[in-house]
Amino acid sequence: MQPPTGISWIATGKGLLQIQQPYRHSRLHPNLENPATVNSVDAESDGVLWLGTSATGSCVITVSDSTKTVFHMGNGLVSNAVHDLSIDKTGGIPVGGHQRGPSRA
Repeated sequence: MQPPTGISWIATGKGLLQIQQPYRHSRLHPNLENPATVNSVDAESDGVLWLGTSATGSCVITVSDSTKTVFHMGNGLVSNAVHDLSIDKTGGIPVGGHQRGPSRA
């Protein structure tokens, strides 16, 4: 996923990979508590990233200040395994795909 900032975000088995363009460096995003398998990533135009993980639910990271909010079964998701997610580009709430069906964060 590459928002207009020139930074690409790639979901990997070890976390979220950040690559700056023109290519300067790459690194795993430091704001994930445990290296988690990130299955999917989508970005809002204001620099907010939504991540779907294999076991810890969905994380929302604000890139500008590295704040993070986590959604999981304890606060409303139907499963902690988020296989895919998509942001409603009209300002709606992201929907994630789980083994138990869709869920909104």
